[in-house]
Amino acid sequence: MNNTFRFSLYTTQKISESEMAKTLWKNLMQPPVTAQYFDSVEDARIPFTREAFSQAAEIYLEEGILFVTASRNKFLASFSRQTERLSTWNFFVPLKAMTGGKSKFWLQWFTNLCSEIPVVFGFGCSTTEYNAKHETIRNLPSGGRVIGWSGVAVREFSHYLPGFYWLNIFGSDLVQTFNLENLARLPNVKIMSLNSGQVAVQLNEPIVSINMDNRLLVERRLAQQIGEEYFFDREKSNSDYKQIPQIKKLFE
Repeated sequence: MNNTFRFSLYTTQKISESEMAKTLWKNLMQPPVTAQYFDSVEDARIPFTREAFSQAAEIYLEEGILFVTASRNKFLASFSRQTERLSTWNFFVPLKAMTGGKSKFWLQWFTNLCSEIPVVFGFGCSTTEYNAKHETIRNLPSGGRVIGWSGVAVREFSHYLPGFYWLNIFGSDLVQTFNLENLARLPNVKIMSLNSGQVAVQLNEPIVSINMDNRLLVERRLAQQIGEEYFFDREKSNSDYKQIPQIKKLFE
């Protein structure tokens, strides 16, 4: 999905539980999202209504996946059960929605969601930045190529965080792990406290850098300030990483 901005969350919250589905539904009903459809497939066709959260919870319980869309603003959300204790939630909006005056509304919506639904870790960035961090391309002898991704699989999440991004959400356990005060003193970083002991860290830079190599260098240096051994970096080897105890427990 080119020319998009993505918000991604790793969470222990379960949409199959009615109260959690209801809370999520309430947030998806609000602008700027104003969801229209949901289903277990991306081409969702079930009308999104106030009372439909119970049906969504049943779909998620049976399928382990749920999509929510809003065609009016090209919004797409996907919710996937990865393990018994961990799920991934991804939200996609057009990049232009994050580079104009509406960006503050989307950021506010996302941080409000995290305040109401505690997460383990979350991030937000353009697909350009995401691809620069994680996309791998392998050329085939036949002349074709295979595109893959590194650093973002759930099995990898058990060993390290996927990276440091334009926007980062640290759950309460990670706030205790990292000394985020080291970042608060830097001029190009904005720190925001969220509910449930969570913290958001945002770069005071444009979402899309004119020099992506420089952006990756900036974020690599920020990770170094709080513990680079906990963050994925395609230049590292497996021996360079250190597991975060609180995340390791989710996979035991």
